[in-house]
Amino acid sequence: MLRRALLIGLLFAAMGLTSLAQLAKTATAPAAASEPAKPAAYPQRWNYVNGDVSTKEGTDKLIDLLKQSKAVGCTHIQLNENWCNRLELQKPDYFENAKKVQACAKENGLTLVMGSVSIGYSGTYAHYDVNWMAGNPVKNVPYIVNGKTAKPDPAAVPALENGGFEYVDYQFESGRVAGWTARPQEKGDDWQPARLSLLDTQVKHSGTASLKGGKMVRQMVKCEPFKYYRISWYAKGAPKDGVAWNDERYHLMITSSEGKRRHTYTEPTRYPPDKDGWVRCEIPLNTYEATELDLRFGGGKESENWFDDLKFEPAGMLLLVQRPLIPLVVASQDGQTTYQQGKDFLKVEDPVCAVKPFPGEFPIDHEAPAIVLTADSRIKDGQKLLVSYYHHIRVYTDQDGISLEEPATWPIYEQVFKQIVQAWPTGHYMINYDEIRHGGWEAMPDPSIKTQGQLLAWHFKKSYDLVRKYDPKAVIYTWSDMFTPFHNAQGGKYYYYTAGNWEGSWEGFPSDVVIFQWFSPKPEGVKFFADRGNKQVICGFYDGASTPAMKKNIQGWMDVTRGAKGVEGFMYTTWNKNYKQLEEYFKLLDSFPQWGEQKTAAARKIPVILECEKCRKQRELSAEEVKAIGRDGLMAGLNCEMCGGVKTAKLTLECPVPTCRTHYLPKVGEKNICPKCGADFVVAKMQNP
Repeated sequence: MLRRALLIGLLFAAMGLTSLAQLAKTATAPAAASEPAKPAAYPQRWNYVNGDVSTKEGTDKLIDLLKQSKAVGCTHIQLNENWCNRLELQKPDYFENAKKVQACAKENGLTLVMGSVSIGYSGTYAHYDVNWMAGNPVKNVPYIVNGKTAKPDPAAVPALENGGFEYVDYQFESGRVAGWTARPQEKGDDWQPARLSLLDTQVKHSGTASLKGGKMVRQMVKCEPFKYYRISWYAKGAPKDGVAWNDERYHLMITSSEGKRRHTYTEPTRYPPDKDGWVRCEIPLNTYEATELDLRFGGGKESENWFDDLKFEPAGMLLLVQRPLIPLVVASQDGQTTYQQGKDFLKVEDPVCAVKPFPGEFPIDHEAPAIVLTADSRIKDGQKLLVSYYHHIRVYTDQDGISLEEPATWPIYEQVFKQIVQAWPTGHYMINYDEIRHGGWEAMPDPSIKTQGQLLAWHFKKSYDLVRKYDPKAVIYTWSDMFTPFHNAQGGKYYYYTAGNWEGSWEGFPSDVVIFQWFSPKPEGVKFFADRGNKQVICGFYDGASTPAMKKNIQGWMDVTRGAKGVEGFMYTTWNKNYKQLEEYFKLLDSFPQWGEQKTAAARKIPVILECEKCRKQRELSAEEVKAIGRDGLMAGLNCEMCGGVKTAKLTLECPVPTCRTHYLPKVGEKNICPKCGADFVVAKMQNP
């Protein structure tokens, strides 16, 4: 007993404490006593601006916005001019207007940072060639020839059970919905055979019943890898249109690989409602590497929403893209004969993708192109074929990704960089690598590239070198997300519709590129780039227009950038062209030491951990327990409820950085810096010694 008390006494003495009660008092003291909250000295103030100088009206509007930005203290403008990627189409007036904007910026002491090539949101390049869109592979789809045309075998689809909710499984008392499971509770993973109470026999699209809104049902569906389908269903309930892609009232979620791959990121196409208010919805789906799909369907609200007639159909060559790197291959059923496009069958083009110049949309509300035989084709009527090809697939409502592997795109990128430097010689250029949600399925452009992350690193460096070619002294910028393991370059799971993920994309990333840091809920995201020598501009706002929302945004960024090196500026970043809060936002930033001090200096609870020396079971003392225990009565009443052994007070912190997790003795009531990686601690955890 004496030895245990002595050890604890030494622990407390090392902290300058005399009792657990003093520890409780110190542990809940404001952190401000040791390090007052201070805003970073951000010398740069930025405004994120979209503009159009192809017209006088657009030019005047942009010039007014530059003056407004200067009036609130801005030093930099990140300008995304609508036509910078298509300057070869512009008339002389455009270039005169560009000079006016640059003159205004110079007069007001504003640095213009020009947006340039866009990788991630790349639909503009489909105007050059729609086949440059990133290909998604489809392999060995069975086609059947009927006369002079060949179409997918309609029977070659996954066996979804009871998609119309017509059948009852009477193995259970009172019956269950055949084929489907549901969760009794809203959360958790306790999926049980779906009860008949989830069905509505009065409101239905067809048959005898439909699925009521309110709960999602689930079915595991066997499938073949790299097959391509349309999935359609009927939905009823307000609102009948304008529903966002992820609105639970029209919800279909399909994943595979234990949730590591999601297959449904595309906005459903919705057709006009029928006379009874039922809306047909459909999406395209590629199975990729999956052999089983985890399908969840339904949602919404009971008595307001209904779902019915879910089914799979072959998608055919919907939104077909083809080029030498991603060819269309038509083969005999045994794979021994490969037929030639233009000789055995006519050139195959999706009618949408065949429009030139491409109008910029990728609808799926049309029939996929068939294979049409030539007069002297070797393919015969009734023959079965295996067809492999690549298709485009859109993310959400408007995101189209260009191929990172296709070599034919580089002359266009070089043209874009050259023309921007000539028309907008500002010396500051933004390369838009952001949310790259397609790619990795095509042959790598260089033998040294082995991974998807290496592909992205190679691609960015090549763009970087092109900017340097036309402006060797340029300051180059890009977004943060695609080059950090703390955001969109994480490993361990599939990233959207790519072949894998972008892990390792930061290897070889130039340290003189300035990072637009737009997502970092924890300090390690900012620290990652700081440690690599990259300067950063914090991108705040994101259209939370109320004062509390803007304060929360600023507070969050202040918390994660505290002490970080190389943070040079703060950007007012609006996705909706909302500049009404521009002045207020920067005033809140300037006044942060006043309104932000209380939150920044809030107490951080450091728990007193009691650990049984015998069985090692741990428990955190409550505040009341801590206050009630003095130095002389340290062990009183603290017997272990598991084994009866006596517990010992022990304090431990664990570094919150996933790749660090160092354990160390905390400084009570002060900011704690991890001795290994330098991160500011967020939480304390109980750990065995």
